Amino acid sequence: MHLSSKEYDVGFLTSEFKEVKFKLFASGEDLFMTCIACWCEQANDVVHNWRAMQSILSAYFQPSGNLAKWNIYLVFFCAEQLPLNEKYIIQNDKYSARKVVLDGMNKLPTLEEAEKIINNELLGADLSIKEIQIAGKMEETEKTISNGVLNTNLKNKEAQSSAKHTSNCALVKLISGAPLDMSASSKSKRATIINNIIELVNTK
Repeated sequence: MHLSSKEYDVGFLTSEFKEVKFKLFASGEDLFMTCIACWCEQANDVVHNWRAMQSILSAYFQPSGNLAKWNIYLVFFCAEQLPLNEKYIIQNDKYSARKVVLDGMNKLPTLEEAEKIINNELLGADLSIKEIQIAGKMEETEKTISNGVLNTNLKNKEAQSSAKHTSNCALVKLISGAPLDMSASSKSKRATIINNIIELVNTK
């Protein structure tokens, strides 16, 4: 679904609020989803007029179809910043139309910019791009973690191999020169070597 600007007579609004510019955006010729965009230079243009605007909208703008009646939006583009309490009241009022206040814009958007903003705000048109970016970052993170785990495993194996080599060298040193005859002194030396080997194994 995409909301685009329509050549629709909004004179019922412009005749009452001459300082505000209005434009209709809709999802199709059936007006299943509609948005009346309002360009306001000053915060007071929104604060003092939004109730009157929604009352006029309720009286003069009623798209056919039960669902279409629940899919009407009033979007206010305002150069100035609205007081937070006023903005909260406006956006939480659902009579006649749902309302969105985009304030503190400094420079009001062009018609083309407004169409893009409205689609992003109401339909989340930029979500697919954000999802792709997030998916890319997640994939990159997974690769980084995977590489980190692989490097850690390799280092552990290298450390284990080095430790094994060190142990083998120590074992060779202990065994080398062991006497093989059956004399009492040779038996005593062999017993000492065996004790040293046991200690070496237990310290691993």
